[in-house]
Amino acid sequence: MLADLPSIDSVTWRPLERTDATLCTDLWNACFEFDGGYRMVEEEWVQELSDPDDDPAQDGVIAIHDDGSPVAVAFVQIPPATFLWRAAGWGDVRPDYRGLGIGSAVLGWREARATQRLVAMPDDLPKFHWETFYDTQHKQIGFIADRGYRPVRHWFEMVRDLSQPIAPVALDPALTLVAYESSMAEAVRQANNDSFRDHWGSQPIPPERWERHYVGGESFRGDLSGVVLHDDEVAGLLMAGCFPHDFEDKGRTEVWADIIGTRRDYRNRGIASALIVDWMERVAAAGYQFAILGVDSASRTGALGLYERHGFQMDKSSTSYAKPVDGTDWSALDLP
Repeated sequence: MLADLPSIDSVTWRPLERTDATLCTDLWNACFEFDGGYRMVEEEWVQELSDPDDDPAQDGVIAIHDDGSPVAVAFVQIPPATFLWRAAGWGDVRPDYRGLGIGSAVLGWREARATQRLVAMPDDLPKFHWETFYDTQHKQIGFIADRGYRPVRHWFEMVRDLSQPIAPVALDPALTLVAYESSMAEAVRQANNDSFRDHWGSQPIPPERWERHYVGGESFRGDLSGVVLHDDEVAGLLMAGCFPHDFEDKGRTEVWADIIGTRRDYRNRGIASALIVDWMERVAAAGYQFAILGVDSASRTGALGLYERHGFQMDKSSTSYAKPVDGTDWSALDLP
């Protein structure tokens, strides 16, 4: 498939390698300076390229200038699926090489490779190409809209100034809130999967992926994560993450609530509120200025209102865009 990519003076296309984290980081951050979005560090790219669900040599390409600098990258990533397959990943072109048709070629390569993989899946689940951009990234949004992508879901990033008072909340006395410990990893994973069974587009996370991308990920902060127990059963969870390399760009220090979940059988007992308050208090005590989380703007769980009641305000918004693959009907995205 390298033959489908454009010829560029002094630039060579080759398969992406698992050892290309430095090149990918350099390219990503050069594009960030031009386009906005967020910065990445090499450890994050090491994690992306080492994921066994995808093979960079088969699922990615990179363009390298004769001086050794990266010019463009394409990488298809398809996480495990239960309800639908979503082919996402990475694709970008260094700003000084734009306007030459490279971006269209990169997207075309990614779509072709994703389609190859998706049509070979041994099931009849719906299949989509998938892209997500901040709503301020107008050029990228226009680019994919011209190529058949439609907006399918909107997301909010919400922040809470931790210098403001944090009101205490009461937790059902039959429950106990404790700090996360590594010995809880599997029980917390199972609680997470149960908690999100009725959330739009949510997919159960298998053990190896939970370990790789969540509790074993570069950004995970177990010391700032909390778990609510009923006897020995995990009733609710809050998994925290931190990205210090973003602090300078954002002009603040912050900690994310990457996951907030309550098992179905334990809802309406104050668990989410207790976890949020506990998390904010510990984040503030650790010296961080803001708490931050993401939410589906159309969630039917009432999460948006819950966060607003705890003082969170909308900071940024983003949108996911999709394009069906192999005859998949758009109605497949009408999930609970």
